[in-house]
Amino acid sequence: MKTVEYTHKQNYNKTLVVGHALSDQKAVMELLNAGGMSAAKPLQQHSIEATEISHILSQTYNPTAVSKEQLSVDKVWDGLALDLLMSNRDEKWWGWSDSEALPYLNYWKSIDSKLGFIFVYDTPESFMKQILSKSDTLSSDAIAKAADEWCEYNEALLKFYYRNMERSLLVNTQQVKLRTTEYLQQVSKQIGLKSTEIDDNAIVTLQETFQDDASDPLFSYLIEDVLKEYPNITNLFEEMQSVANLPFNVLNETQHTPLNALLALQKDKEQYSRLREKFSSTEKANEAYQSQIARLEKKQKELAELEKSKTSENELLLTQLMSVQEELEKYYLASQKSTKELEALQKSLQEKEKENESLVKESASVKQSKAQELESIKKAIAQKAIENEELLIQLMSVQEELEKYYLQNTKLKEKQQEVKRHYGAAERVKQQLSYRLGAKMIEESKSLGGILGMPFSMRTVYLEYKQDMKERAGKKLPPIESYADAYEVPRIKKHLSYRLGEAAIKSMKSPFGIFKLPFALKSAYNDFKASRE
Repeated sequence: MKTVEYTHKQNYNKTLVVGHALSDQKAVMELLNAGGMSAAKPLQQHSIEATEISHILSQTYNPTAVSKEQLSVDKVWDGLALDLLMSNRDEKWWGWSDSEALPYLNYWKSIDSKLGFIFVYDTPESFMKQILSKSDTLSSDAIAKAADEWCEYNEALLKFYYRNMERSLLVNTQQVKLRTTEYLQQVSKQIGLKSTEIDDNAIVTLQETFQDDASDPLFSYLIEDVLKEYPNITNLFEEMQSVANLPFNVLNETQHTPLNALLALQKDKEQYSRLREKFSSTEKANEAYQSQIARLEKKQKELAELEKSKTSENELLLTQLMSVQEELEKYYLASQKSTKELEALQKSLQEKEKENESLVKESASVKQSKAQELESIKKAIAQKAIENEELLIQLMSVQEELEKYYLQNTKLKEKQQEVKRHYGAAERVKQQLSYRLGAKMIEESKSLGGILGMPFSMRTVYLEYKQDMKERAGKKLPPIESYADAYEVPRIKKHLSYRLGEAAIKSMKSPFGIFKLPFALKSAYNDFKASRE
């Protein structure tokens, strides 16, 4: 071990905290921030954090895990460091923490003469606890490798500290937690900023978070026994203690004796027993919960099936509703057409009624004039007998005219009622030759014999149609447009039967229609299929 004297002659407004990854640098940085140091801002031009600079340099120079010697950094990388300094130029005191910066300490020292260093180291016991808590599958070789790496890192740290004590502090993490105020006073003395303010409330809050460092006496006793196998760790720790600005006070450390370890083991057994009882009760409660969950899942499944059945019923009802709506729309259109026809008839009747009223007025005037004449005739009834008979004949003629107009009105009303009574437009279309021929084609195409005999069947249909037309020669049917259900005609004409028959009739009208017939029938079928899709 060495005893080194050091002095501080210069003020530093930047601080780089360096320590092993398991040395709990976070606690050291939090206390510095509580003491007034600002965290380093990200680089403006490169948009990275200060800690990423070491990572970038390591990707370039690739320092080996075996060697922690200081590396020479080319000037080309000065842009990153200058960007960091410019980003924080307005800060009174700022800094950052980086465990990977160890190989580049000489580089940072040369970049800025106002940069100070705080080196952090932890106790071997704390280091070993963290190593063992990292994994449950550590081997003795892995522990030995980690111990060698810890020693190598701290030896390189101590080597740089010896050469740069005027701008460095070496502190123990555990002592920083125990003597927070003393640590911040050391930093203030090193930095030399008299305006540095220490937030006592923040320090108290941080110290409360450090109270969880106490460990199991049995675990600590075993670690102390294990560390005896690694004297290099103990020797290096004692050397760092001898030169540290804030060494760990060993007197404050709890002594872990075999008796304390035995009592801790007994306490662990009792706690284990309580935990087993609690676990058993928890398992029973868990079984009850699992049973309840199974019942709930069964109930949920039943509800899902019920919801599924209700959904299918709703879909069926919706389909039926849409079908009814289509029918209502058809009836509405037919009703609109009938209404228009009725309005036309009513308009015609109104015109006739106006004519009747004019005739009635004329007859009233005639009666009045005749009455006057009768008054004069009464005075000379004997002499005017012939004139009275003529007047009577005229009155009879007027009455006949009135009766004629009355009969005409009656016939118009009967005609209106007759229009309403005509139904069967669809059936009339089905009796046409085109529909009969198409229906016969579809019927005969269902069998091979029917296909072979189709020409004769179609001839038979044609002869039957001619016979029906001959029988109805004297009967005149009203126009099909006057039927109440005339709106069915376009739908019937879209049937495949009507389309096939119509195509056959059109083809047979040409000289070579018999050869075009198959293609015409095929085209009619394709049109029908497309309209259906």
